[in-house]
Amino acid sequence: MSFPFHRYEEEGKQRVSQFEKMLLNNRNTFFDVETFESVADHYLSAGEYKKGLEACNIGMDQHPYASELISFKAKFLAELGQFEEALHFVEKAISFQPLDPENLVLKGSICTTLGEFEEALSCYEQALPFSDDKDELYYEMGLTLEAYGKMDEALSSFKNALVINPLHEDSLFELTLCLEVLDRLDEGVTYYQQIVDENPDSPTAWYNLGVMQDKMEKLNDAALSFDYATVLDDSFSSAWFNLANVYMKSNQLEKAIEGFEKTIALEKENPDADLFFQLASCYHFNDELDKAVLYYKKATAINPDFSEAYYGLGKLLTEREKFYESIHYLSKATKLDSENPFYWMELAESEYEVGNLVSCIQAFEKAASLDAENKDLWLDWSSIYFEEGDYDQAISLIKDGIDIFPDEASLYYRLVVYLFGKGNYKEAFVYLENALTLNFEGHIEMYAFFPELEKQTALFKLIDQYKQGNV
Repeated sequence: MSFPFHRYEEEGKQRVSQFEKMLLNNRNTFFDVETFESVADHYLSAGEYKKGLEACNIGMDQHPYASELISFKAKFLAELGQFEEALHFVEKAISFQPLDPENLVLKGSICTTLGEFEEALSCYEQALPFSDDKDELYYEMGLTLEAYGKMDEALSSFKNALVINPLHEDSLFELTLCLEVLDRLDEGVTYYQQIVDENPDSPTAWYNLGVMQDKMEKLNDAALSFDYATVLDDSFSSAWFNLANVYMKSNQLEKAIEGFEKTIALEKENPDADLFFQLASCYHFNDELDKAVLYYKKATAINPDFSEAYYGLGKLLTEREKFYESIHYLSKATKLDSENPFYWMELAESEYEVGNLVSCIQAFEKAASLDAENKDLWLDWSSIYFEEGDYDQAISLIKDGIDIFPDEASLYYRLVVYLFGKGNYKEAFVYLENALTLNFEGHIEMYAFFPELEKQTALFKLIDQYKQGNV
């Protein structure tokens, strides 16, 4: 929750300097109310809330009925998280100035934070006739209604803000959130299109239209909207980022790379790890693996707890058959996020490739405990036992998978392979019939397991028997 504090004009550094000199010399110098207000406003603007609170306390000792200082004290207490005490002082300020909209809005913000939503809304309603910033006030009301769980009313409040100021960025963002929660995205596209029609030169309007189109998976439309936002404002980094994301979803990787690189250039003073991760992913998918490694590592350098980046790097190294290196990064990923089954599955593969069978099995067991409803888990896990010649365990595992996915043809075909490998041809034919019924064309995947012509011929005979029986 943001606190909509009005900022006084700074009345000169000299007053602040005089006040700080008084503190340094441990003297109690008398200042007029305006000086204390100027000092408090300086500290509020600078984010030095403890110093501001001290200035208010000294000022209130000298001017106990100065309502502006009481209001400032409430602001500093709120910023320091002391909301109950902040509420006491803002109510005291309101007792001196009952119709001051700034104090009423401040009280509303504090009450929202404390979960006193009805009281907060009452404060906003009282402030509304006297406020010069009604768009901000409707925005604050909308935030309170969102926190209260009244999404329909919050939506109306954000719309009221946008009637006054169609380009109120925070209201546009929250409006999108409300429409998504209410599952009314179609309405959102129509609404934002109207805003764009009325404000065609506004990059913010185009950006928000693009966000809504993206959420509805209208990727071509979203790309056009984000692109137009960047044409209107080449420094609009969020538009560049979203444009790159849309291109990535559309598998237009070269354009996605260009968009992410542009975003990084714009955010060079404070780059986000996710930017480098997204760029690394694009390079990874585009088979530019050296660049992918570089940007995965940059992502982890900025955020050492970025499990997805470690996973991406580990997966890439597995693909390059650098298994010992991949184990290092995948192990980091599992330590940072031990509840992600995909991390454990990828780790299992690399552990197997270096001969760590026990660690491999343990990783698969962990993945299964997290998400058994993944057919690839059962295919990959069982194949380990098959390759080790433990046909019984391979058969047992793939049957467990079939119990979970009774209509998944690939599991039946794999079971046929395992039964065939063990020499259980009659049972294999029973399951082969099931597989062929579910997906006849899928039988081709079995041949990769039997390069020997003799076994392939036997499979052909079984499949031919099935075809003749179903003519």
